[in-house]
Amino acid sequence: MKKVFMNICSFLVTIAIISTAAVTALNFREIYYIDVYRLDIPEMSGYTEQEIIENYNYLIDYNTSFDDKEFKLPSMKFSREGKIHFEEVRNIFHLLYYIMGIGLLAFIAIIYEAFKGRTKPLKNVLKMLIILPVIVAIPMMVAFDKVFVLFHKIMFRNDYWIFDPVLDPVINILPEEFFYHEALLIVSLTVIMWIALLIAYRIFSDRVEKQS
Repeated sequence: MKKVFMNICSFLVTIAIISTAAVTALNFREIYYIDVYRLDIPEMSGYTEQEIIENYNYLIDYNTSFDDKEFKLPSMKFSREGKIHFEEVRNIFHLLYYIMGIGLLAFIAIIYEAFKGRTKPLKNVLKMLIILPVIVAIPMMVAFDKVFVLFHKIMFRNDYWIFDPVLDPVINILPEEFFYHEALLIVSLTVIMWIALLIAYRIFSDRVEKQS
């Protein structure tokens, strides 16, 4: 029974780490600010830099907030379907925060086991954490547009994510290239956390060998 529990903990920690990478990437607004210039979003969208940053910041604040505030972009019109979509995106990020909380408890259990000399649960996290990003990263590098569409079809039960630029001009300030950069950041952060866990695993493993 304990083995099953620790396997569940390893899986939860893996998902929590990926969730942490996703939430961190979302909150790292500088990558978008750079893309505003790199992708020439003002020229692409027809909005001023100030309007673009203002509306983008609102989206981030809305998605990361737990306040029950009504969705309303500062200076862009939006459709009913667009509003529903961003509400669904917000719910997904709320779910990621809950996963992170549960994963933290699972991580504490795994570290406790490591201190006791049982490092296998931590090793299992390392295995899963390197496999999952690779599975995602390879198709993403080959055909990001197809992965992007597949992701939305899996995550959403409607087609409200297919924006009409006339009804929801916010899509004009969110080019696909930006989401590609976000995806790269998520994978990079996941790899960094994997390296940190690998170092921790080796420290605990060395400690076990010295005690034996």
